Amino acid sequence: MSALLLIEFLNIKPGQWIIQNAANGAVGESMAMLAPTRKINTINLVRSKESEQELIDLGITDNNVVTDNDDWKEQVKKIVGDAQISGAVDAVGGQPGGELVSMLGKHGVMASLGAMSGKPLMLNPSNLIFNLAQVKGFWASDMMQTISKEDMQRLTGELIENAANGTLKLPTGGVYDLNDIQKAVSDEVQSDKKGKILIKP
Repeated sequence: MSALLLIEFLNIKPGQWIIQNAANGAVGESMAMLAPTRKINTINLVRSKESEQELIDLGITDNNVVTDNDDWKEQVKKIVGDAQISGAVDAVGGQPGGELVSMLGKHGVMASLGAMSGKPLMLNPSNLIFNLAQVKGFWASDMMQTISKEDMQRLTGELIENAANGTLKLPTGGVYDLNDIQKAVSDEVQSDKKGKILIKP
């Protein structure tokens, strides 16, 4: 739901581009799977080849860029070509968040939804001033309380349809019986999980 809400929050239209960091997180993976169903293009930034492999394992093979490579910005420009990037999603903060703003086209908008780096968002004022870019905070639970009932039903239906037809694939970190709840929440399981932990009654 966060991925769909972000698309609407950023007002991204068919044919436009979104760039996102931490693309191997739950929101990033969902965005990479759901945006194409609306004919929206995504650029999925990850820090390492191992993280990129997580996307590939889910069938997300297009427009993945590893930021450990020195030429990652050139790779992005090559992917986009003459088009502009209309929206960005930053879950990292710090310098990586600022770099996303620098990639936006004129009137582009970035949604800030996390600070995995633990550092304040670093922005170059020139990227805001000369591109008339915006940075907006995004909190999914707040948006879900303010959107209309009709929009919520529409988005929920879209999610269910994409899950049912196999477009939306969400990896799990394991399925545990209720009797094994202590193991499910243990550091051993939580530190190495690849998705949500599910509890089976």
